[in-house]
Amino acid sequence: MKFPRNVIDQFAWRVLGVHRTDIEGDTVVLHNGLFTTRKICASEIASWTIHPEMGMDIIDIRLTDGSILRRIDKYNDLIAALRLLAQDKEISSNSDHKRECC
Repeated sequence: MKFPRNVIDQFAWRVLGVHRTDIEGDTVVLHNGLFTTRKICASEIASWTIHPEMGMDIIDIRLTDGSILRRIDKYNDLIAALRLLAQDKEISSNSDHKRECC
């Protein structure tokens, strides 16, 4: 019997912590696997935007130092964390704008 590939993918993403997000106090903790994490204090977030894609969202987080973090939010836990800690800094994406095709 073959084990479905998507079950293995989901298991690996969850167990390894790939693109998982947690909250510690007023800090968003971004996990990118077993060893790499990035912590962002809510006061460091200047703005953030959701770019909906099929099956996941792309989140751009603009920090107060001018840098931009782009993260995949497959499980919507990053959106939940940002809405809890930095709701007033959300900028709606230009989803009404139609992309021009080649």
